[in-house]
Amino acid sequence: MKLSKEVKVGILVTSAVFALFWGMNYLKGMDVFTGQNTYYAVYNQVAGLTTSSEVILNGVKIGQVQKLSS
Repeated sequence: MKLSKEVKVGILVTSAVFALFWGMNYLKGMDVFTGQNTYYAVYNQVAGLTTSSEVILNGVKIGQVQKLSS
């Protein structure tokens, strides 16, 4: 079966977009293929906390900060 150039370019572009999406989420520390639970917390003082900071419970990383708002 011979594929035309347009089909090959379409497959390449689709693969590149998927790789870019996966790569950006990987660099942010999010895994695309696992389920996620979202928890919200309100604190009065969060000095030094930034997005992508680790959330640690009893010495074990259980997640990361995704968003901060004031």
